[in-house]
Amino acid sequence: MDIIATYLAKEFLKRKLIKEDALEWCIYGIGKRLSTLITGVLLIVSGSYHFGFLQAISFAIGFVTLRKYSNGYHAKTYIHCLLLSLILQSVSMILIKALPTKFFGFVWIFSDFVILKIAPVNNNQLHLTQSELSALKERIPYVLFFVNLTCIILRSPPIEKTLSNELEGLTAAMLSDALTLLIFVLKKIYGRIIHGNESKKSNEKIS
Repeated sequence: MDIIATYLAKEFLKRKLIKEDALEWCIYGIGKRLSTLITGVLLIVSGSYHFGFLQAISFAIGFVTLRKYSNGYHAKTYIHCLLLSLILQSVSMILIKALPTKFFGFVWIFSDFVILKIAPVNNNQLHLTQSELSALKERIPYVLFFVNLTCIILRSPPIEKTLSNELEGLTAAMLSDALTLLIFVLKKIYGRIIHGNESKKSNEKIS
């Protein structure tokens, strides 16, 4: 992904479409958009095969949209990040399909709480500034309001009969996004424990 993004950005520079001081930012922007596009397409393809086209479409749109603002856990490589997204899609869709529709509201409340409490997150793969994090924090409630409103409309009796697949996909997307944030927090806690143990061992050796 980085190779493609770097090649395209350098081509833009050769054609004088960007300035040299904007090269790094251009590489980052292209890489991010390419990864989002490829992830979305693969989520639709994989989801369509296992769960159906309509569920896959609604899941991909919901997950990519929420992920854009909440960030969640990002693996060190794009491949690992993609595999995690596909695994979370499968796990979330299986859970939602097994859950009666009347309990979907609990999934929305749980996902909303986790996203509002934790998101947005930052890590070495994102390099977001404090102003960027603040901007995302302000937008998250509006994004969640729109997603929840869509779910409630899809849950209404006249609509649910014909759009139940879309409701399942969007509910699974909310759950998946919340899970990526929980993974981020758990990994951070685990890192602190490991770092603390290593520091303790070092102090013991010194003493």
